[in-house]
Amino acid sequence: MSRYDRNARCSSQHTVKMLTMWKEDTFSTKRLYENSSK
Repeated sequence: MSRYDRNARCSSQHTVKMLTMWKEDTFSTKRLYENSSK
């Protein structure tokens, strides 16, 4: 059980990290697009 909890916690942290990176990527890409379209 504890091993499963540890794995679940690691995977959830990994998902949060991936979502954060994706959000930052989307934000920077959107800003680049807006700057180039002016």
